[in-house]
Amino acid sequence: MVINWVLERAYVPEHLPHYFTSMSDADVYISGGYVYYKTPHAVVVVAYPLEGGWEPSEVYRLVEQFLDRVVVVIGPDLPPLSYVETSQDFYYRLILPPAVSKKLRYMVRRASREVSISISRRVGREHLRLVESFLKARDVSYIRAIYRRLPQYVASHPEVYVLEALDRRGAIVGFDVVDFSAARFGFYMFNFIDRVNYVPGVSDYLFYNFLKLAEAKNKRELNLGLGSTEGVRKFKEKWGGAPWLPYRYGLYISASVLFNPMG
Repeated sequence: MVINWVLERAYVPEHLPHYFTSMSDADVYISGGYVYYKTPHAVVVVAYPLEGGWEPSEVYRLVEQFLDRVVVVIGPDLPPLSYVETSQDFYYRLILPPAVSKKLRYMVRRASREVSISISRRVGREHLRLVESFLKARDVSYIRAIYRRLPQYVASHPEVYVLEALDRRGAIVGFDVVDFSAARFGFYMFNFIDRVNYVPGVSDYLFYNFLKLAEAKNKRELNLGLGSTEGVRKFKEKWGGAPWLPYRYGLYISASVLFNPMG
């Protein structure tokens, strides 16, 4: 089965078909060892090869089929196109087991006195309350649309889990979404915490339990996602994560789409 073939080789979150299709209205395809996702008007090409090394000519041949629409390319590099928007970052990787500092162990112990951790496979109203609080300061419609699909994503595969931090009243004061569907890697996907009823060290305690679960799942490597902000980078680095794969993003919009008055 094609999906199993992909999951046996997946090492970036966008390789995970259940993740991308549940968070969008796209269908998944494979071409020449690359995953891509397609809607009637847009294509997302994941230019991280599932086999072999990155080949610019192969990526371009794949992309050029769709130059009459909106194309997003992500990969270690970008094929030559007239992009309207680009950005760059790194995926962070952690190899288990990490070296945990005394300060981190203290933060974990401190949080463990205030909260307990449970493992769930659903996202409910209380989780979405934290998501909405997180989104208030981020007026970007496509991010809102993606994050509101968290329930569909968690339900999309039996190896997607929600780690919940519950305070003494049983209220959720933070949660992580993690994914162990790939053969080799575990994925740290999302983290949300309650900023109103904030518990110091709650994100560290959640992450510590993510590591324990990853070890129980016999994972050796973890993809921690991108270092999108200084705070995110510092959090991942203090736990032993390090910049690993270059991430390049490019948005291409064909002239026919740009100048179509009907949009």
